[in-house]
Amino acid sequence: MKEKINYPKKQYLLWSIFILVLLLHSFSGWGQVIVQEETITIPTYKNGEPNPMPRFYEGRTHQGVQRRIYPYPFDDNMTTVKTDQDYHIIHVENEFIDLGILPQLGGRIYYALDKTENYNFFYRNHVIKPSLIGMLGNWISGSLAWGYPHHHGPNTVEPMDYKIEENTNGSKTIWISNTDERHRLSILVGYTIYPNSSIVEMTIHPLNKTAIANSFLFWANPAVHCDSAYQVIFPPSVQYATYHFKNDMTAWPIADSRFMNYDFTGEDISWWKNTHVPSSFFAWDPKEDYFGGYDHKKQAGTVWVGNHYVSPGMKYWADGNNAAGLKINNGLTDNDGRYIEMMAGFYSENQPDYSWLQPYETKLGTMIWFPVRELEGLKYANRNGALNLEVTDDQIVKLRINTTSPHKEVSVLLKSSKGQTLLQKSIIISPSEPFKTDLPLPAGLTEDDLSVALIDVNGTTLMFYKPSEHHPPQYPKPEPLKALAPPEEMKSVEELYLAGLRLNQFYNASVDPMPYYNEALKRDSGDYRVNTQLGILNIKDFKWAEAEKKLRTAVNRITANYTRPKDGEGLYYLGVSLRAQGRIDEAYDYFYQASWTSAWHSASYYQLAEIDCLRRDFTTALDHLNRSISTNTDNPKALNLKAIALRKMNDLNAAKKLASTTLKVYRIDHQALNELYLIDLQAGKTDQASADLKELTTIMRDNVQSYLELATHYSNCGFYQEATDLVSRLEKNGVTYPMIYYYIGYFQAKLGDLSKALSYYQTAGKMPYLYCFPFRAEEIEILQDAMKLNPSDARAPYYLGDLLYEHQPEKAIALWEKSSQLDNTFYIVHRNLGLAYKEIQKDYIKALVSMDKAAACNSDDPRLLFEVDALNELNKVSAQKKI
Repeated sequence: MKEKINYPKKQYLLWSIFILVLLLHSFSGWGQVIVQEETITIPTYKNGEPNPMPRFYEGRTHQGVQRRIYPYPFDDNMTTVKTDQDYHIIHVENEFIDLGILPQLGGRIYYALDKTENYNFFYRNHVIKPSLIGMLGNWISGSLAWGYPHHHGPNTVEPMDYKIEENTNGSKTIWISNTDERHRLSILVGYTIYPNSSIVEMTIHPLNKTAIANSFLFWANPAVHCDSAYQVIFPPSVQYATYHFKNDMTAWPIADSRFMNYDFTGEDISWWKNTHVPSSFFAWDPKEDYFGGYDHKKQAGTVWVGNHYVSPGMKYWADGNNAAGLKINNGLTDNDGRYIEMMAGFYSENQPDYSWLQPYETKLGTMIWFPVRELEGLKYANRNGALNLEVTDDQIVKLRINTTSPHKEVSVLLKSSKGQTLLQKSIIISPSEPFKTDLPLPAGLTEDDLSVALIDVNGTTLMFYKPSEHHPPQYPKPEPLKALAPPEEMKSVEELYLAGLRLNQFYNASVDPMPYYNEALKRDSGDYRVNTQLGILNIKDFKWAEAEKKLRTAVNRITANYTRPKDGEGLYYLGVSLRAQGRIDEAYDYFYQASWTSAWHSASYYQLAEIDCLRRDFTTALDHLNRSISTNTDNPKALNLKAIALRKMNDLNAAKKLASTTLKVYRIDHQALNELYLIDLQAGKTDQASADLKELTTIMRDNVQSYLELATHYSNCGFYQEATDLVSRLEKNGVTYPMIYYYIGYFQAKLGDLSKALSYYQTAGKMPYLYCFPFRAEEIEILQDAMKLNPSDARAPYYLGDLLYEHQPEKAIALWEKSSQLDNTFYIVHRNLGLAYKEIQKDYIKALVSMDKAAACNSDDPRLLFEVDALNELNKVSAQKKI
């Protein structure tokens, strides 16, 4: 069954105009970028609805880290039913390349065609065929997808916000945006296509809009078609490859040892045909900014270029050239054949390999891909193109050059280190017209004696390659990473602290960091670093009082003898823990103390500004925001809050200018867009305000979590009316999600209307419970307030129990028990109690009783019946042990 694209009628006219322009314009004017939003029909294996019961952490791993699913549903209901399904696709092309981007499926590049060769330089899968490979189950192969903040993470196939931008240089950018629910980390990804160019430029902009540091991983995950003629080419400096966790090493490209429990010794592992088992090869210590893959049969390939200091990750993955690998591959496609992944890590060089995002920190980088042809290999690449330079056994120099844009006149210069000019030639070159030449190598010369340059008419060197400058550094094969020693064997408190921190940073699923921290405190109970880290972990678990205790111990150590400390981390997080407990004045004092240190200057002043807004002191807030921005200009939360403060002070022109400027950097920023609407509304510009709101509503897609996340940004600063108006848009659209109404009820209580608050709380308790899995710290107070004002609501304690279970399980159990007392017919609360009695209290009989109650309330849930069977079996085993 073939896919079809439904082209708008206007597109035929556009194509006619486009062809006419190509005929009339000069060579240098070709290749303008055309963007169309269309519908594409793709045969799709349907997914059934996810199970409605929450899935809590089960101790399992995913891509080497903890497989934590909540607050997402587990999307594992695959079927064998294939139907045609329509998808919204953004089609963008120029003279050389043709791309399709699917915001609906994780914002991936679904296909990328080299029009000069009719070559798919990313793997095009003509069917959507999910398999249980993702963190949440559902995962599809092909395309260029990306993982953030985990690889194959929870948003890989989720719908995302998007925006199309036309740039002044004629390029077009498709911006994709998403916020992860578990960590509340956001990301903005842009795909830019340029006129007269074959490159696809990817802009990567992760953001931490939370008050807590989090670690993240980002890998771009492009797939390419492969067969026995396909070769992955790491840059010349790479002499070793490593595996996941860096726990295995071998030489590259000719392996010199067992690797991944297979003896690859003597094999050229750069060729797919030699991947006899599922294989991951990470380039070790690359010194260049490029790598690629090449199909020697099709004489075409794909090249990646990026700053290796920022994007050090170069990975080659294959499911294996064997029967098992074929079975894996066939589970993901019908007729499109084998593929491999040539992956690029941004602030990551391995998996898992997580980097930190501090509170309100953002990072920024770019990487590009482009197709190549007729190179016969790859030795060098940059943004301008790629080349291959080889000397054959019979002393023939083979020089092959591709460029990423057309040049009517450039010079090729091939020289030797002895001053000889072997080739100097003026050529025409473009992505559709590569340059190739063979010439004899003079006697006495080797490849290392050569250098090649491509120089344009302005004297600018487009590419330069000298083989002798790209030799691998001389050092022995690194030792594989060793497992951490037991805590009691570590020599110092510092080593114990760093071990625990690494385990947290990498979300280690097999080793608990707490024994390392506890051993450190056993040796020095007042250690600043360990107590600070434990305080942060308690904050993440919503244990504010426990966090305060640890952080006060830390702060006492660094402020002993009336010392002004060099490090303000403990002071900052003590302020966070105090503010969470409602002790605003104390928190204010510690944020100010933390602001004395440069590393915590911006975050601290931002926190102070939020408190100023709670106090309605916008003048002071503005001063604190200016101070915050002075040491972190790349903080959209501070920029947006400044725009709000200006609006509140009725400086509408300055507010609008700032919100507009923010959107030039963060193209899809919900709060900046909402502020434009509110500013225009306040200025009486109703038509413009209506247009602002329409744009925002289109981008936000009625995505409940986007609205609730944005509402917390307002409510945390005391802007309860703005938060109410925002979430009420979903209410007006008839969205029946319980937390919408809990939020509005809470905001109404904060605004002093308890009658209206109660009404919304009562409505919330009657809303459908499906996939309502609260997770934000702010929702703790919201649900607690609902329980206080409406004590007969059985759902509020259930939802709060869900939120707390992975953090404070005993509190969750008490809440679920309260919920079951208020409504004994709700099967999921009985099931949750069954899980908790088993996992936390180790009372298998009590757990089974609760599970049986759940099954009596709903015997149609297959997952529930499976869990009942598992408990029955566990009780049998437990009884046998007692006997």
